[in-house]
Amino acid sequence: MPQDEKIVPKKALLQKYRDFLEQYKVIYVQAHTGWGKTSVIANGFAKTQMGCDIINGGQEDFSEALRNLSKPLCIVDDMHRLKTTVLQNELVQGIIHSPPEQRFILLSRIPIPGYLRPFELTGQLLQRNSDDLKLTAAEIGDLLLRMNISFNSDTPLLMLEAVGGYPLRIKMLALHMARGESLNQQLYEVIKQELFSWYDIHLMETWSDNVKNALLYLAPFERFDTGLVLMLVGSLDIKKTMGEIMDTSGFLQYDTVKREYFFLDIFHEYLVSRQQLLWSEEKRNRNDENAGLYFELTGDVMQALKCYSRAGFSEKVAELLIQDTRDSIGFIQYHNTREYYLSLSREQILSSPELITAMSMISSLWCRREESNEWLKCLKDYAGQKNLSEKKRINAEEWLFHLRLSLPHLTQHDFSKTLEEARKQCQKRHLVIPQIDVTGGQPGILNGRRDLIELTRMDSAYFRRLEKTLDVVMGAGGKGLVEIIQGEILFEKWKDANSTEALMLLTAGIRKAEVTDNLFLRFAGAATMAKIFLAQGKSAMAMDYLKSFNLHIPEHPKLLKKNLQAILTQMAMCTGAAGEVEEWMEEEAPDEQQPLYIAYGHCYMVKARGYLRQGRNANALTLLTDMHNYCIEYHRIRGIIETELLLAITFYRLGEEEKWQRCFKNAVEKAAKYDDIRVISAEGAAVFPLAEQMLEKCDIGTEQYRKRLMETIREQAVYYPGYLKSTRGTGETLRENERKILRLVAQGLNNEEIGKLLGLSLNTIKTYLKNMYHKLGVKNRVECSKKAAELFGNWEN
Repeated sequence: MPQDEKIVPKKALLQKYRDFLEQYKVIYVQAHTGWGKTSVIANGFAKTQMGCDIINGGQEDFSEALRNLSKPLCIVDDMHRLKTTVLQNELVQGIIHSPPEQRFILLSRIPIPGYLRPFELTGQLLQRNSDDLKLTAAEIGDLLLRMNISFNSDTPLLMLEAVGGYPLRIKMLALHMARGESLNQQLYEVIKQELFSWYDIHLMETWSDNVKNALLYLAPFERFDTGLVLMLVGSLDIKKTMGEIMDTSGFLQYDTVKREYFFLDIFHEYLVSRQQLLWSEEKRNRNDENAGLYFELTGDVMQALKCYSRAGFSEKVAELLIQDTRDSIGFIQYHNTREYYLSLSREQILSSPELITAMSMISSLWCRREESNEWLKCLKDYAGQKNLSEKKRINAEEWLFHLRLSLPHLTQHDFSKTLEEARKQCQKRHLVIPQIDVTGGQPGILNGRRDLIELTRMDSAYFRRLEKTLDVVMGAGGKGLVEIIQGEILFEKWKDANSTEALMLLTAGIRKAEVTDNLFLRFAGAATMAKIFLAQGKSAMAMDYLKSFNLHIPEHPKLLKKNLQAILTQMAMCTGAAGEVEEWMEEEAPDEQQPLYIAYGHCYMVKARGYLRQGRNANALTLLTDMHNYCIEYHRIRGIIETELLLAITFYRLGEEEKWQRCFKNAVEKAAKYDDIRVISAEGAAVFPLAEQMLEKCDIGTEQYRKRLMETIREQAVYYPGYLKSTRGTGETLRENERKILRLVAQGLNNEEIGKLLGLSLNTIKTYLKNMYHKLGVKNRVECSKKAAELFGNWEN
């Protein structure tokens, strides 16, 4: 099929550009090859009554053509081919000295060059990009009709989801469908290879040998700086080489903030495939080893691991992992490095106490308790070898104590006993135990890396002794820990005068942790502070406090950011911030279908609440059952209380009276043993109807405890009456476009008017409305309008 044949004209886009030209003298359109800039915009305007002069940045008589414009619109195609400053200056002067009514559309593969910036700064130039040229599902449907291809109603959307709105790939798909081929994964792969062959001809063959070689050396890397180019490619003129690629394709771009080059996804995939095709395995491995050395020298451990692993250089992988284990605090790095540990042979692991420690921790974090215990035994055996030097024996024993204090599945009783034993050995044998993070990156300590709920029963004398022990065992890493634990305990008990004392203790602990730069301990304290504000009805203060804390989290502790976002989402559930909750559920919440990763424990619990809020009780039940089983297996008393309480709420909503009453009673009985109020009362309005029925009937805890618990539940329900109220059928799970359409329906606009405002086809609007009717539980537009008016009133309030 010729380039322009049967391409769907984007009349709405041409009209939009005509409207833009009323305000701007120049429109600069940047999109890499294959987006149809020429066929849609240049040829599209040529066929309109407006007409245009079309000139090409690569034509020999460019200057003469620019001087002899006869139409009010000039389209300069292939702007990136204007190489010389003479030609670039002629274009600038041509625009400046053109008649007031003259307009220009500049089509290019590359971002706007510097010599055109003055037009943008003076308000004469508007930038546009490939988003304008993306085909919509409706336009794909029109294309299939023009090509006489029969298709189902969902075919255009399937094509759109498979290849995006990239016109070239959609055109290739359509050609195969015209030959009777069906849409499937095999066809998508065929199309990808056809696209890559197209790139071979239209891009790769147009570049110099230096550029081709540089691209193959850089193929495995999505992002890279000039240092890596020098390391791999050699002493080429980097700026010239990178410039040639950027100026002719648009597939390579430069991040001025990070000072890195990066390939667009599809082109990066193309380069990887071409390197595999053209290079031997030995050459690829050598290239990866060199890159690994560069990343190692520049301190980028993750990239170094990726390169060495790809090259099969397991000795370097092991070496880097040993060092990473020594340098890291709290083992939050394991989520990113786990695959590299698992790639090592058993012999490599058993040769290093650090690697054995890591494998035991990884097994425990991914709920493989027995396997973790086996690795723990291996470390004990390593430390007990008779022919081991004293230095290696001490190192192994230090890691052994580290594991015994850190492993998530070990009990609290073991923690107290091991802590005291560690203190004695540190003093007697001068052991230096690697840093321990007792929080596990969680928003609190009592249910952090270990379940420390037993500490709620301890008196002040115990904590004075504990502080001295921590000074010996944890050193600077334990500063502030005792104060934050005590503050959290006072908060959990929630007696009248406790909040002030708790805030004072937490503040003192956070200050101490700041001095030692213990980010994880600070997070646990800050999250508890925010929970106190929330419990006092100060939701805005709580959320602002945590959002300000977010500014202090560097980029690498992703676990902290994930848990911070989860606790902010839980607070948003209290305040009724529907959009934030739904966005987190869709985009940030962990996938419970993947193996359970206990470092995301808090996130899973928030997600279960999100399911309850959405009315997805079956989903909540499944997730909570998994979490309850994990809490039992890992001796997480507080986690058991929390899951049983949420299970009670779930069964209550499912109408299973016997089950919810049993779960509720179990949860409250366990909480009463530790005088813990907050673990129950924090559920406020969601648990209020259950508590109202059960607390007065059942002999759970002391009468004083039950009275105080009911008062606190009632108080939270008053503060946040909409907490976990089911939103099924309320429209709050609508996506962004659906919400926009619903707002316009509420204003009385018809489908055609809505389509024009949103730039969507009539068929697309109808499809959206059909889905919305289902979500809202309505049958027709009249009911939809009423529901829309009701919902937007609620959302605004």
